[in-house]
Amino acid sequence: MEKIVLKAQNLSKRFGNQLVFKDFSFELKGPGLYAITGRNGSGKSTLIKILCGLLAPTTGRVMPFVNDVEVAEYYFSLISIATPYQELPEELSLAELVDFYSAFRTLNLPDTADLYKNFQLPVTGQKPIKSFSSGMKQRVRLGIAIYTHAPFLFLDEPTTNLDATGIQWYKSLIMEQISKKLIVVSSNHLPEEYPNAKGIFEIQ
Repeated sequence: MEKIVLKAQNLSKRFGNQLVFKDFSFELKGPGLYAITGRNGSGKSTLIKILCGLLAPTTGRVMPFVNDVEVAEYYFSLISIATPYQELPEELSLAELVDFYSAFRTLNLPDTADLYKNFQLPVTGQKPIKSFSSGMKQRVRLGIAIYTHAPFLFLDEPTTNLDATGIQWYKSLIMEQISKKLIVVSSNHLPEEYPNAKGIFEIQ
């Protein structure tokens, strides 16, 4: 089992005159799940973007380690992320998207014979993703991110647009991965929603 660690040192983020958060430091040790909670506008999505390298902090630094070796130089190849604002290539069908993505990242799909079962989607054939409902698109985002072979997994508001069945599917996937990856989830939900979390951080 890989030892996965993500260290945040004195992180601060400012947009113009607005200070989002200041001097945020912590160490996440995986495999395992950590939750970031807080009210709307508290900076959860901003923090997720900084932790996965999509956004630079105003001050401070993020240091990822795998088996005690810092992996900052190729960190991008070790992460996967799903967010409700994430764009999908909507002109592609689900099968075309999976084939395209698999050309540069490894997907560990549990049932290679049934693509739609993996994402808990109805059979859509060659229909483009732009014809999918918002909940179906969110399942695609989550499935791609969670099935990607990567030790660091970041999920921002993962249950957005999911119905009860979709939420149950998502939770079952997470439970399958919790012993394999360092998972960081941001959510408006109460901490009680994450009974298996190794740590919960609330942004005020």
